[in-house]
Amino acid sequence: MRGKRKYPPFVHLALIRINHALDAECASTELASLSNILRANARELGVALLGPAPAPLHILKGQKRFHCLLKGKNWQDLRSLYSAAVEKTRKGPLSVRLDLDPLSMM
Repeated sequence: MRGKRKYPPFVHLALIRINHALDAECASTELASLSNILRANARELGVALLGPAPAPLHILKGQKRFHCLLKGKNWQDLRSLYSAAVEKTRKGPLSVRLDLDPLSMM
């Protein structure tokens, strides 16, 4: 059943955590742009992308938080998507972090 639904140990999981300040200008536009880039790259790499979606604790410590769950056959493809996210957010209001084999979605 886990193989059919594409869950470990049959695939690798990664979670891209996206944050921005509550008062950040253009953050929603930047998030939409980042989402489009991630979707396009994920299609090319054959990675399943879920999100970005609001995190369970959507607002925490003055930050809005979003998650993107990635399902892929190898770590290199997942890290490649993260690298694309880092390049896109380098000079904007968004910050991104990568969690390989996440234990918690909080």
